[in-house]
Amino acid sequence: MKDPIKLFEEVCIKLSGKNFHLPAYYLSTLFCFPIAEYLWHKRKILRILSVILFFLGIFFFIIISWKFFIVLIILGRIVNILYISMVRYELKEEIRPERNLKFLFKLPVYLAYLYQKLCEKIFGDLYKPVFFLSTAYILPLSLYLWFKNKILRIFSLLLLILYAILFFNGWWVFILIFLILGIFLKFLAFLFRHFRIEKKETVTIKRETLGRIDIVSISFILFIFISFVANWYKFMPNNSDTWYHLAVARKILEFGEIPMWDSWEFAPAGRPHLYPPLLHLLIAFCAGNVENIVNGGKVLQALFYSVTLFTNWLFVRYLLDRKTAFLALIFLSMDIGFLMLNIMILPSMLVNMILPLLLICFLKRKFFLSVILMTLCLYSHLSFPFVVLFCLFLFSRKYGYMDFYKKFVVFSLILYLPWFLRILGSINALENTVETFSSPIHIAFGFLSLQIFNPILISLGIIGYRRADERYNIIKMFLLGSLPILVVYGGRYWFHTMPFWGIMIASFAGKYLRNKKRVAIFLIIALIPS
Repeated sequence: MKDPIKLFEEVCIKLSGKNFHLPAYYLSTLFCFPIAEYLWHKRKILRILSVILFFLGIFFFIIISWKFFIVLIILGRIVNILYISMVRYELKEEIRPERNLKFLFKLPVYLAYLYQKLCEKIFGDLYKPVFFLSTAYILPLSLYLWFKNKILRIFSLLLLILYAILFFNGWWVFILIFLILGIFLKFLAFLFRHFRIEKKETVTIKRETLGRIDIVSISFILFIFISFVANWYKFMPNNSDTWYHLAVARKILEFGEIPMWDSWEFAPAGRPHLYPPLLHLLIAFCAGNVENIVNGGKVLQALFYSVTLFTNWLFVRYLLDRKTAFLALIFLSMDIGFLMLNIMILPSMLVNMILPLLLICFLKRKFFLSVILMTLCLYSHLSFPFVVLFCLFLFSRKYGYMDFYKKFVVFSLILYLPWFLRILGSINALENTVETFSSPIHIAFGFLSLQIFNPILISLGIIGYRRADERYNIIKMFLLGSLPILVVYGGRYWFHTMPFWGIMIASFAGKYLRNKKRVAIFLIIALIPS
């Protein structure tokens, strides 16, 4: 007897096409079928749960989602057709300007042709997605009709007139948006070439026993930890972002739940509260009650930095060796910007703290722990975790982790679904934010903002990047894969990638760590503020 779940997936593929069937297959059963299939083949003890999920998926499909399934199947087929038409599109003919009145009739077609050539010039072989999507398929269709048949030229001109009306009624913004996305696509292609992603390799990790230099590293972290904890009461919220997060934590303690409405920052009207809650829950937990909310923040200010140093040291120690881990720790501790952002207890720094542990579990293929840690990242910040997912995608394609990565992403996003639905339910509240972030002016200002970085450490990091061998590829992938942060958040890129730059410096500084005296010298260097 044929597997009913496989049969259902085959029907979806038949109706929508390969890969375009996935939304209908996953969403119409609320992920029950794919999870049930995974559990069935994972372990025999899980088959009871698999059967329960299978019947739950059938119930959900019959009672609720069969209409939704039909819509998704139709949309999948439409997208499939649009994709095939894009792939097969090829314009061999040329349009040349002419000095006569007859050419005025061709001018709209010529302008469409010039835009296609501009996309080809900028994006090369990747021009089609930008050209097609930025003009909603209207310009490529009009060019196709123009050269297909003389009778069809009238329809081509009508389409161009329609597009001109849409363009001057605001559709010009789609050209800007898709040009930016096209640049990202070209950046992705560069990453694939730079890391030779299609050339599959395996990860080799050599295990080292605990050594004396490990004890020095741990002692160094403990010294910072004890110093900060002993002086925890001296910390104070030092910027508006910290006060905002303390205010959210205060509301959690007042209401006994995560607030739905932000009436303290956007008074008097307020707006939906959509900021991921993990940091606010931690502050509320440390505070215990409303009166101690500032003290709750102080506790995290005292803990964040040393814990982040430890998790980053642990990751380098696991991936590389004890000397590199020690040096990476020293250089990371020298960056005053990284220290200040940890003291500000920003949610994005919570991702910096969790990420090294996530990478260790991911490299070990520890599925449950990887999903939990990724979910914690998703509940920490709105955008940074998706940069992490992108970088892990690059790594997975290169090193044969794609099967693990797919399951990891699906289950992480399922656990993130409650907060995502909350955001989706108040998507109108983000309209101004989306418009701002998609505007060229904001991109320019975003890139220029907070461009404060340590020129010495970054210069040494670039030298290390150029010299580092393939063992450091995952570090390089995060350094380059995180570059979108540089565009949107400006100098925050340097702060959040400083742990990886520290590893790059350590990659070539290790040859100078020959004896105990050199270890002492590096410890003294760590005291130099930079």
